[in-house]
Amino acid sequence: MIEQSEMCVKDVKNSSADKENTDKNMCINGTDVGNAADKINGTDISNSTNKDIDTDISKDTNKNNGTNKGIGTHKSNGAAKGKDGAGKDLLERIGSLKGWLYLLPAVLFLGAFMVYPLIDVFVYSFEEGYNSASQTYLGTGGYNYSYVLHDPYFLQAVKNTFILVIITVPLSTGIALLISVGLNSIKPLRNLFQTIYFLPYVTNTLAVGLVFMILFKKTPYTDGLINLLINWFGGSSVDFIDGPYWAKMFVLCFYTIWVVMPFKILILTSALASVNQDYYNAAKVDGTSKLRTFGRITLPMISPMIFYLVITGFIGAFKAYSDVVALFGTDLNAAKMNTIVAYIYDMLYGDSGGYPSYASAAAIILFAIIFTITCINLLVSKRKVHY
Repeated sequence: MIEQSEMCVKDVKNSSADKENTDKNMCINGTDVGNAADKINGTDISNSTNKDIDTDISKDTNKNNGTNKGIGTHKSNGAAKGKDGAGKDLLERIGSLKGWLYLLPAVLFLGAFMVYPLIDVFVYSFEEGYNSASQTYLGTGGYNYSYVLHDPYFLQAVKNTFILVIITVPLSTGIALLISVGLNSIKPLRNLFQTIYFLPYVTNTLAVGLVFMILFKKTPYTDGLINLLINWFGGSSVDFIDGPYWAKMFVLCFYTIWVVMPFKILILTSALASVNQDYYNAAKVDGTSKLRTFGRITLPMISPMIFYLVITGFIGAFKAYSDVVALFGTDLNAAKMNTIVAYIYDMLYGDSGGYPSYASAAAIILFAIIFTITCINLLVSKRKVHY
């Protein structure tokens, strides 16, 4: 009996111990697991969710901030570029304004002494019987042009001027080119010869004309140096100043060439000196002859200067006046050596003076001739001149 009761007490103790162990296991496996699950499924997930949301918000915020910064940067760059563009435009305007201010004296000078007189002369050329003293005229029309174009003195002046242009411009340019080529090949005394050839250009035109008149004119005491040379070679004396027309024209052409050639020599010598020597060295290596080198290298390289001299030569020859007066005096109609400019001057102030309408018409005709010749030269230069 006692043993059975002790066994029962042990079973009860064991059962209570097992229950405690089971409860402990339940605490471990139930409560703790539930808490862990709650932590995993509840608290931790919420925390991670909050972290993710915060991360996304921060990223979005950063993106927005970056976008805003980018927009702000673009705006600032655009504003800076706009300011730079406005500054450049302002500088360009100021620069152009300065350029016009620099040109203003020349523009005013040309307008007052060239453009206005040309317009005034054009108006006078259509006013018939214009009187410069009373500033009155009889009518308007083309009678002045008709009178000038039928005037034998004007036709003689046109003939003389064209002969002078056709002979002197090509000859003076060609001779000047040959002399320039010779001077360019002479190294030691080049500067000396350039100075000698340039002296006639700085000498007074009337003084040179008087010298030529002494050389060619026959006087009661001597026939002149040129006639002495002609007589020495067995020829007869010729009166080059008061004699036949061809003799007077020869003197005028010779004198014109003598006067204009020094300037052309100076220009062409400078042009030849500016030609790149590499072209000549390449021609020597290829064995090119000097004549072919001159035609293929020298002429094309200096063609702009030649064209310039031809243009200025035509204009200068068409405006010849002082040369003729220096040789043949002021009564050019009697000598039949008048030029277009001499005819205009004679109509204004000479023996036939007092007809400004006729003089204006002749001046406009001269302007039209020079303008036409210049345009033709410009058209030819597009094919022949190498820039």
